[in-house]
Order: sequence, then structure tokens, then C-alpha cells
Amino acid sequence: MTRSLTPALTLSALLLAGCASVAPLPTPAAQTAPAVSDALAAQPTPADATALQAQAVAPADFVLLIRGLEPFYSPSAHKDNSVTPAGCDTYFRDMIQYFYNQDALWGSKLRTVGFYDKQAPSSCYVNLKDVRPPKPYSSNLLLENRTFTNDTSIVQLGQRLAWWVYTNYTAKGYTVSLVGHSLGGLVARVAVGASGKDPRFPPTLAVKTMMTLNTPNNGATFASLANNVTWSCNTQCKEMTPGSDFLRVLNTDWDSGNSGVKYRFNLGGSNDYVVGDTRSSAIGGTGSACYYTNPSFDHGSILTDPSGREDATMKCWNDRRTAYTQAPVTATGQRHPLSSTFLWATSP
Repeated sequence: MTRSLTPALTLSALLLAGCASVAPLPTPAAQTAPAVSDALAAQPTPADATALQAQAVAPADFVLLIRGLEPFYSPSAHKDNSVTPAGCDTYFRDMIQYFYNQDALWGSKLRTVGFYDKQAPSSCYVNLKDVRPPKPYSSNLLLENRTFTNDTSIVQLGQRLAWWVYTNYTAKGYTVSLVGHSLGGLVARVAVGASGKDPRFPPTLAVKTMMTLNTPNNGATFASLANNVTWSCNTQCKEMTPGSDFLRVLNTDWDSGNSGVKYRFNLGGSNDYVVGDTRSSAIGGTGSACYYTNPSFDHGSILTDPSGREDATMKCWNDRRTAYTQAPVTATGQRHPLSSTFLWATSP
């Protein structure tokens, strides 16, 4: 996308205007969330060129799984307890099991990320509501003391994810792979794209791979529909509506951020009627993008197929920026979604 922003749509304007409320995340029982250090200063760098070279050819140290939207968890649902957000252990159950089945060591390196209030405290590794920047960046959070529901801006979630990655991994010399499903992919893209560009984000993030699964990078069909009815389209829904200010900034100003990401890959399913347009899950920055045509995964089943076969058919673009200008290429004999995710997330 090459559309330019109006002067009013600067990064700072979006950050200030696009933030509402925010919620907590669960942590799988086998995991214990690390405390966010309050004593970190600038990011330490490897001691010598040898360390840098070793890091460049090694896989990421940890894999972060970032959940997607809870569509009915509105501020009113939060208040009257009518909706309980699914925990990360449920949301990513099949993917977590697949990683452990392939390699128990990689299974132990998974970190699940959630962002809604009233999720079971043990169901996600980290709750972004609890994240704070370290000193000397302590005042950099966009908003404080808000509940985290679907009325919380994706920008705010991305900022907190960025600071959590910076504090617990980047500043300690570790690298990570980010895997975001649906809205979670947008959260990951904000974290990576704004870091080093906006002063309220970290100066850099050590992200090896960023992979999005059925993410509405150019908007979602369901958001367009919800925006046209009276039964509420909260902040996250509005930000995922095609043509939103949020998506214009994400796909222009923030899209070239953090050039240190080695791999960027988007994966979608042709039967995903939540995102709708298969091209929407493909655009955004350089890197490859594909969507499955056989099997034709829907929005949720892309997280549940444990097949290790290499018999899937995809439509692919080698450069995601061409998704709206060029026809995709058919690729046969491909891995299924969980197998592809494992391969990309653990690649050196």
C-alpha cells in the first residue's frame, strides 16, 4: 500500500487518539510469567563480533504465541460478567501440543500472550495489562489503570507487547519469534513496526521471525458488517475495519520498522470468512505470504490441524506488497499450518 497519510494521521496522533481500555492475560499452568524488571536501562549488546555472528545463524531463543480477538468481551460484558474470555491454554491448545510433540525443548520455549481481563490468571504466560516499561522509560505507557476488553486499542496492546519483549528478552540478549493469530498478528506488527520509530516504544526489538495467521492486515469482513449495525463495533473492531486510520498507519508508517526481522510470513485460509478477502491476510511489508486452498482452512481451524503431511496446496506471493497487484502462484506439496508454523518459528 502506498497511500500517504494526512497531516492529522501522524504516529503520535494515532497513539493518543486510538487508545481506550485494556485487559489482562492468562498463563498455562506449566508456565510462570517472569516479573518485569524495573531496573533495566539501555539494551546491552553482545560483547563481540563472534557473539553477533552466532546469534545471526541461531534460531530464536523463544517463540511467542499471541492470541486474537474475543468479539463479545465488551466493557459491559466485563462489568456484568456475561462473557469470560478463552484462556491461551485453550486458544493455542493444539499448537502447544504440536510443538511439544515435535520437540519437547521447543515446547518449553513457548510463551503465550493474552490481553483481556477476567481470563484465568494461569492460562497465559503473560498478561499485557500488567506490563510496564523499565526505567528510564517508565512513563512511556499510553494509558494506565484501564480494564482490558475489546474496547482497548490494538496500538496500546502492541506497545505493551513491545516493552515486554524488550525488557524480558531483547535487553537480556535473547531473540524471539512472534506468531500472532488474527488480531494477535496486528498486535505483533505494531510492536515490531513502531519500535525504534516512536519514542514511546522501545528503541529496538530482537525479533527473528514474525508470522501472522489469518490476520486482517487490510481489514476484516466481520468488522465491516459490525460497523454497519447498531449492536456495537468497539475499538478493536473499528481498527480492523478496511480503510481505518489504524490500518493506514500500520501499512505505511509502521510497516518498514525494525529491519532486523529476518523472516516475515503471512499464512491464511481460503475458507476464512471472518477476514473475508484472502488478500487481506497477505499484505503488509516485505516477505512471503500464502493462503491454503486445499485444505481450505477457516479462521479457527488453521490453529488445529496437526497433520505432518506435505500435500497441501497454497496460493502464494513472494512479496506481500504485490497481493493487490499481481496474481498469486500456486504451490503444491506444502506443509499444513501447524507444521509450517513450527518450521518458520524455529528456523535459524
